[in-house]
Amino acid sequence: MSDTATYTVEEVLAKMSAIADRIEKAVGEKKMETGIHGDAWPANVKRTYEEYQDISLTSARRSQDNYDKVQGVALQALQNAVETANMVGKAAVRQQDIATDNQWNPVQQGAGDTLTARAVSLDDASLKAIGAMVANVLAQVQPKTA
Repeated sequence: MSDTATYTVEEVLAKMSAIADRIEKAVGEKKMETGIHGDAWPANVKRTYEEYQDISLTSARRSQDNYDKVQGVALQALQNAVETANMVGKAAVRQQDIATDNQWNPVQQGAGDTLTARAVSLDDASLKAIGAMVANVLAQVQPKTA
């Protein structure tokens, strides 16, 4: 992670203007010291200022672009999370409605009973064998009377 600060374009321009003012003041003092008069110093100062300003502004624009992209990704993730939660809630309500309908709807309950009865249908021989076993157990359990 970088320790660089993020500035808006306006803040960068304000800083650049302050730097240009300091440079112009230093150039004026240098001219007075050396007695140089002409356009060499101001042209050099202007060019230096413009180069420095271009680098700073490019950096500020890139930083703003990156911030905008991150904001877009974060917004998309939030929208996806909300939509997923919404879909899960709707599915839970549908499942609850189906479970309630199956429990309380007599037609559904009767259809289930009919299907169960068909699946467990017994023939006569099986019924006679079951009856004989029940009679045998009951005979063993009931006390014998004299």
